[in-house]
Amino acid sequence: MTVDRARLLVALDDLDVQGMASVAVADVPEIEVRDPAYAVALDAAVDTNMATLELGIEATTYQPDAFPGVVYQGDAATVLVFGTGQLVVADAGSRADADAAVATVVARLVETGLIDPGAVPEAGVEALPLPAAEDLPGRVHEAADPDDGAPECPDCGTDLQGTENFCPECGAELA
Repeated sequence: MTVDRARLLVALDDLDVQGMASVAVADVPEIEVRDPAYAVALDAAVDTNMATLELGIEATTYQPDAFPGVVYQGDAATVLVFGTGQLVVADAGSRADADAAVATVVARLVETGLIDPGAVPEAGVEALPLPAAEDLPGRVHEAADPDDGAPECPDCGTDLQGTENFCPECGAELA
């Protein structure tokens, strides 16, 4: 698992996203983070079924058996809308794009009555960058490289099956 993938899983767990406990780590695809992600917490739960309809079926994807959030593909960025009221923004070219995408989603949710205007943070909608991997070293690196109990080569750390006499990667004797 890459550190970026583990960072995303830890961030989603920190946001207490509903349903993540049922998503096996193996089911989360490998990702490469090229742009920062941002998160916004609304003070209200969001009906994800209705959010899919109100944000527009042509602009959303929602498959709750595969992923617990609505994926809204906006012009400026992709916004993941979770039932807990957490919004995660990805693919934003800039912080301004992230703010614009969140503002679009929040405005539509308020306009259609899915959330109360009071649920929007008082400072307005401001996308905040998720913490960098180095700021979460223990949890991220544990998630990225879990101890699965498999034997490792003492010289290079390559995972072994346990029947080798020599490491297939570095050639070290394993007896």
